[in-house]
Amino acid sequence: MDGNNESFSGELDLSSLSSLSLEPSWASGDKTDKISVGRISRDDRRGNAPRRDRPAGSGFRDRRPPRNRDANADSAPRSEERPPRRDRPGKPRRDDRRGGKRSDRVPAPRVVEVAFFPEDKPFNVLAKAVKNSARTYALFEIANLILEKPERFTVVVKPLVRKANPAKKSAAPAEAAKEAAPTLFVSVPDGMPFLNEADAFAYVFAQHADKFFTKETVEVDAPKGNFAMVSKCGFTGELLAPPNYHAYQQILRDHHAANFPKMPFEKFMSRLETVKDQESIDAWVAKMKTVERYTVKDRKDGEPETLDGAGAAKAFLLSNRKNKVVRTVGTARIPGKMLEQMPMGLMKAGIEHELEFQRKFPLNTANFLRGRLRRAGFSLFKRGSKGITLVCAIRRKFRTPDSVFSDTIQRIFDFLEKHPNTKVQDLPKMMLGIGEDTAKTADAAPAEGAPAAPETETSAPAAPTGTPSDTEAQLSELLVNVRWLVLEGYVSELSDGALFTYPKMTVAQAKAAAKEEEVESKSDTGASGEKPDDIAAEIPPAPEMPDVPVADEPALEESVANEPETSPAE
Repeated sequence: MDGNNESFSGELDLSSLSSLSLEPSWASGDKTDKISVGRISRDDRRGNAPRRDRPAGSGFRDRRPPRNRDANADSAPRSEERPPRRDRPGKPRRDDRRGGKRSDRVPAPRVVEVAFFPEDKPFNVLAKAVKNSARTYALFEIANLILEKPERFTVVVKPLVRKANPAKKSAAPAEAAKEAAPTLFVSVPDGMPFLNEADAFAYVFAQHADKFFTKETVEVDAPKGNFAMVSKCGFTGELLAPPNYHAYQQILRDHHAANFPKMPFEKFMSRLETVKDQESIDAWVAKMKTVERYTVKDRKDGEPETLDGAGAAKAFLLSNRKNKVVRTVGTARIPGKMLEQMPMGLMKAGIEHELEFQRKFPLNTANFLRGRLRRAGFSLFKRGSKGITLVCAIRRKFRTPDSVFSDTIQRIFDFLEKHPNTKVQDLPKMMLGIGEDTAKTADAAPAEGAPAAPETETSAPAAPTGTPSDTEAQLSELLVNVRWLVLEGYVSELSDGALFTYPKMTVAQAKAAAKEEEVESKSDTGASGEKPDDIAAEIPPAPEMPDVPVADEPALEESVANEPETSPAE
């Protein structure tokens, strides 16, 4: 994990938290995006002017085509009189505008459960910045800040449990247990997860072959034999091999795996072309005079020293290094910055879809953050019984009838109770009538360091002496007192600088509120207990996925092994 975080710069801008809106779009007051759902006539949808020959208020619409009064028109075909809708000029069909018929637009099935957790180093930087600011942030704000950049989060994926097909009965209990506990196939060199073993094996060979072989291009003897034709790829136009060449099937499979791994092999075969001109055959023979030679690294006794061709190298890995290529896991976790190099497929599509959704409404990510924040020493509480969850490094304190404060502190309490959510920068003008310029001049002194907390509640920090004027002295005293209240927990300062305090409570109410906050924090541990690394168990189980017919894929050994020879030519 530490190695994945080396590229993190260590900088985290908390100012972006204040610009995040927690309100839904319909609550923002912007009416520009509202959509009218009033009924639109068929003529208006087509862009035609309304018909004038209908009586006003008539509910009947004559949908029949207009009659042709010409007697000779009866013998004319209807297509000349009115072309079919598909051939009419103007707007395209609704199906064409949407990119096909509705029945053709089948969404990709959901195959994995996805969760996002903070990376260690960015989270530590974030925690330190929040603690130094002494501000209170919404839990959603922190979740959005983590999801903002891929290097700040880790992706955890679990295979989705498919719903058993009631019509299909398992022949053995072992097979049923295998279906109930699906696994992922992970690339051993870098931990990239896949849904099947063949894709994982192909990825490792394409990206990490240098860990197993030294690759070079060498000259070899040209193929010998009588070749009357050569197969050509219908997609790339590359000359592959004559059908009577001994490695014909292996060359086809290697080309298919390297260029079209998601395409069915039968579809690839259906697009093969046969070229019979001598010029193309000679070009293929010249091409085969060079071969990729793989020299085995960490060679053991009895193993070949060199292998010619990708097919032979793959077969060697499968037979001798499979445990160093692919392994099976129940849950996989990868750094967010590795998503860019993940091959396209159902898994990547599912991760990107969930990431986009969480960036809009990070409910699951925020819930996963609770335990991590609590273990980092943060206090989580709600503002009101149904308010949003807030996070602060300072534990709240509540005033009771027994609490006694100085007059200056009490005036701040009284003002904030009458004017909740007043921002810090507005206090000098609203409480003291001091202009903005004077406030900016005196604001630097208390902001440089936090004043020492008083020993008792009855005493308040004294205003600094030696100020140039009474106005600056009053302003400095106000800012120092507000800072003290924030650091003590009597007043909360939100991410945008807004201040709020809680009204006085009875001793019983204060104890109940403190106990509720303690219970809220303890409940945030999650299913994984106190183990920060055991985050896979915190992912809530997703609903069972309906049984989706999936074509049976050949076993990995079958896809790599050489096919039977077809009319071999020496």
